[in-house]
Amino acid sequence: MRFEELLERWERGSLSHAEAASALGVSERTLRRWRQRYEEEGADGLVDRRTGQPSPRRAPEDELERMRVLYEQDYQGFTIKHFHEKLEQRHDYKLGYTTTRLYLQRPVRCRRRRGAAPIAANARADRCAA
Repeated sequence: MRFEELLERWERGSLSHAEAASALGVSERTLRRWRQRYEEEGADGLVDRRTGQPSPRRAPEDELERMRVLYEQDYQGFTIKHFHEKLEQRHDYKLGYTTTRLYLQRPVRCRRRRGAAPIAANARADRCAA
């Protein structure tokens, strides 16, 4: 059901605030915010404002670039896990292992061995092509 229809039913009194929020799958607080934005800006106020904006948790590009350069110059051939440990120990690196792994495994930078059987969880190590 569309927001406008639920708002109209709520204003007529045929739906409670909690029922309208539940029908939309949001909290009552979110419904109050949406209603206020709808009254102030119309349907345009309901458009997701985050669309097209980078995540506030995104890793800084300069730190990713510094990591890439270090890998290519000093740590080529290291497993990603070992490389990440060295970054933390020697280079005051603050980003997490998963960020490092995902960045290095982007196409062309680093790849997993092809055709390798899955490795047990306690011995898992992502390998880079030398």
